[in-house]
Amino acid sequence: MNQGLLLWRSPCHNSILFPPSVLLFTTSLSIIPRPKLPSFAPIKAASLDSTLDTHQQQQQELTARERRKLRSEKRESKAGRNWREEVELKLIQKKPKKQPLTSTHYLDLNTLAHLGPRWWTLRVNRSDVFSTADNLTRWLRDRFPDKQFKIYVPSVEEKKRSRAGTISVKRKPVHEGTIFLHGILNKEIHDFIRESHGVGYFQGLRVVNGRKQIVRPRPVTDEHMEMVSRGAKEEQEILDRAFQEEQQAIANSDLKPKGRAKSKTNKLAKGSNVRVVSGTFAEFTGSIKKISRKTKKATVEFTIFGKESLVDLDLDELVAQ
Repeated sequence: MNQGLLLWRSPCHNSILFPPSVLLFTTSLSIIPRPKLPSFAPIKAASLDSTLDTHQQQQQELTARERRKLRSEKRESKAGRNWREEVELKLIQKKPKKQPLTSTHYLDLNTLAHLGPRWWTLRVNRSDVFSTADNLTRWLRDRFPDKQFKIYVPSVEEKKRSRAGTISVKRKPVHEGTIFLHGILNKEIHDFIRESHGVGYFQGLRVVNGRKQIVRPRPVTDEHMEMVSRGAKEEQEILDRAFQEEQQAIANSDLKPKGRAKSKTNKLAKGSNVRVVSGTFAEFTGSIKKISRKTKKATVEFTIFGKESLVDLDLDELVAQ
């Protein structure tokens, strides 16, 4: 009694709480040995954290001036480069900003003189380009004797051979109605050229400021003028080549002897019926009323619209029927 009461547990207590199947399973699990897991190398996260912490502490301990000094020393430590000199050089070479030009600047034609002698494009009368260029050269020389001007008209020489065998050369402009003027331009010279006979206008930019508007001449670059000159030379070469080929074809086709052609003209006489082979009256037929061996011409009578008409023609244009 003095020792106290001992707790008594029923043998069925475990069986009620845990059925026999569960008990057997737990006993079997306790007997199975646990597999050994592979050992991995420990991650050195603590060491990385510690280095970062120390770096941050060092940065916090340094003042802003010391940090700037360290950065500048790192930049200067790079071999072959000095960032201070590079920045100073860029600041020195920095181009000043161009001030935007106003419309009053464009309306003032005297500002064109600041460009110096340049090439300008003029539009002139198409039917009289060469005479206009010659007259303008003379007028500028008389009006402004102290200034130098040069006028260039891109042109080619077109050769043609007539039926009589003579070769005619005709000068033809490459750009119809366009000439190029080289010199210094201002308002006085601009107005003088514009008012000259046969001159239309300068090619350029139209400027409008309220009610006032003008065409401000635009200079032509030297590269563009070289292209114009090169184009004229190439076109001249093409025309010369075509004329040579035509002459060669005529020479190859002309296989008839001269005596035979002379006999044809001898057959023509007053009163003979003839047919026109070339010229304005080609394929017309008529009769010869008068013939001259000296001038090599004949007066032929045609019937045109029911009326008799007399026409003087070359003997080379007539063939006896």
